[in-house]
Amino acid sequence: MSVLKTHANSGRLRALAMSSAKRLAITPDIPTLAEASLKDYQSKSWNALAAPRQTPEAIVLRLNRAMSALLSSRATRARKSCVFSRWCKASA
Repeated sequence: MSVLKTHANSGRLRALAMSSAKRLAITPDIPTLAEASLKDYQSKSWNALAAPRQTPEAIVLRLNRAMSALLSSRATRARKSCVFSRWCKASA
């Protein structure tokens, strides 16, 4: 995202559309693909946390609780909304 924004701001690149469902706060002038005539297109991503097969259940449960708390925190939701870009506020 940072490279895209840098080049788009310089005029060397014209961003036609973003693949997200909504416009991003850091690039509000770039339309979504749906706004640019590709109504049914949407891109999604996912993440995973893996552990070795023999990891004790207590450790797996501890990791699960920690990740659930992290992913549901206000700070994480704020960071995700700006795509982990260097333009996000440090306090977000």
